[in-house]
Amino acid sequence: MYNVSSEYKAAEARAVKQFKIRGKCCGQDYTASDILKGSLTISNQASAPTEITLGAVYIGQMTATFLNMPIARNSWVGGTITLQVGLKLATGLYEYVPVGIYTIAEAKHSRSGVEVVAYDNMSKFDVLMDFDTTYGTPYELLNAVCQECGVNLGMTETEIAALPNGTRTLGIYADNDCETYRDLLAWIACTTCCFATIDRQGSLVLRPFYGTSVDSFTSAERFSGCKFSDYVTSYAGITVNDL
Repeated sequence: MYNVSSEYKAAEARAVKQFKIRGKCCGQDYTASDILKGSLTISNQASAPTEITLGAVYIGQMTATFLNMPIARNSWVGGTITLQVGLKLATGLYEYVPVGIYTIAEAKHSRSGVEVVAYDNMSKFDVLMDFDTTYGTPYELLNAVCQECGVNLGMTETEIAALPNGTRTLGIYADNDCETYRDLLAWIACTTCCFATIDRQGSLVLRPFYGTSVDSFTSAERFSGCKFSDYVTSYAGITVNDL
């Protein structure tokens, strides 16, 4: 969760909102005027589209078409994009919130501009593991994986220990089906009843599927036609079949 001001929360509750964007692409500043209208998209998810899935490790993706950026043609791929979204407050000022940090994987040059596809740091875990057996607490394993893949761990040992099974010693044996470090992250996230994701600062974090309420809304604030289910899903245990 990202902390914002009370003025931001009041502006977020208004029926009509005004936003601005800004950031850096390959070290160059950009605003909305430097992006083709309607081309900027951010996609990320915590679970599968149809069900809550323990151990999900989805990659966040950003796409955009940049216009007239002073960046050399062969310098796009591998470059870093940061993005912030600003909400207009009652004072007329904009309060900006970071969205994420992305690495450019594709850059296509066209008459419209440079179409880029960028991914967050979860993509850095798609590296083949160089071992087949190890053991340690969730914190020790996550810390080792992050150091190996060059990603910051965005949780303290105390925060990870507070998760389900967070203090247990976990073991990986030779007959496991983990091929990449991302597979290992999924296994740890499943064991701690979480999903793994990359936060706004580009760090790896585990998010549980429970927590305290941070806001409330009335029926007048819902979109017309929305449906809310009162189903409750309970997990009594986890069974893993290694085929």
